[in-house]
Amino acid sequence: MANYQQSNDVLRIYNARTNILKQLEIQGYNIETYNEFSINEVHIMNNNKQNDMLLTHSNGEKIYVKFYLSKSLRPQNIHDMIEDLFNLEQILTEKDTLMIITRDRSSRDTLVSEMKQLYAENNIYLSIIDIAALQFNIIDHKMVPRHIKLTPEQVAEFKKQYNIIDDSYIPEISRFDPAAVAIGLKPGEICKILRTSKTAIYSPYYRICINN
Repeated sequence: MANYQQSNDVLRIYNARTNILKQLEIQGYNIETYNEFSINEVHIMNNNKQNDMLLTHSNGEKIYVKFYLSKSLRPQNIHDMIEDLFNLEQILTEKDTLMIITRDRSSRDTLVSEMKQLYAENNIYLSIIDIAALQFNIIDHKMVPRHIKLTPEQVAEFKKQYNIIDDSYIPEISRFDPAAVAIGLKPGEICKILRTSKTAIYSPYYRICINN
């Protein structure tokens, strides 16, 4: 039974890594260092507690993916990670992202206020995702319309096209929306959503991300 449970845990980690890397590659991160690992290699890394990943975006920003699966995540655990990654080792800066993969959804639900406060007061963007949610790639789901994060140039063009002089005119999307999380959308950023109409034509909708 123990071996079966361990094999199941490794498979879940393998699937989570695979889907995270797919999402991060679409976002523009270089995944070459971590791509194409076999499930056996993931098994070895898991035994050695080497699941974490550090990736760099084409614009220079970084994301640290932390697997925290042994126990429930608590606020003090988060503060310890931030102290290590942002202050002591200085691996990350305020422009970067810390993503924590947890063993269950309850950790994320109880820490939403902590994530919002960290961003509002310290400009630290933290994303917490339970491993069950990463057993599939939401971006590939047929029922989820395509979400595209706009570049600063595209945002300027969008605002000019629709004569938007204030961001309050733009409908909102929560930073905790699963699709927003999958494309790495941060508060203040804008995404375009492509929904198929009855005439099979893609109709674009725009949403601005909020810290809520």
